[in-house]
Amino acid sequence: MGRTLAAAALAALAPFTIACSDESFPAPPEDVLTSEEAVRAGEDLYRRNCSLCHGPSGHGDGPQAKSLNPSPADLRNLRGPRADPGYWFFRIKEGGKEGPLARDRSAMPAFGEHLSEEQTWQLVAFLNALVEGRR
Repeated sequence: MGRTLAAAALAALAPFTIACSDESFPAPPEDVLTSEEAVRAGEDLYRRNCSLCHGPSGHGDGPQAKSLNPSPADLRNLRGPRADPGYWFFRIKEGGKEGPLARDRSAMPAFGEHLSEEQTWQLVAFLNALVEGRR
């Protein structure tokens, strides 16, 4: 009986696993994640556009965080597909309510009309450096 239940649970989760595949997220341009120039530019973009909610160190503790429900993500502790740079690119461009792994009540705005593709990848480069402890 236990194996049957486990098999049924895995079958029920299969569509979710496929929907969360990181294959649908864009790949970063070569070397952008390790470019110090891109990281510095991304840090400036982060300070101007993200730190009010996500906080100066990315822990989701910015001055606006307490007024948001759900609270902003702790960018330093993302796991699974949410830790993928392609996911970050997508989420920054589209906001928190659209696409894979969306949260219906998310307050994350879409920056797609405000940031160029290059600026978005620079922001992703900074987030990557932040998570890796290089910032």
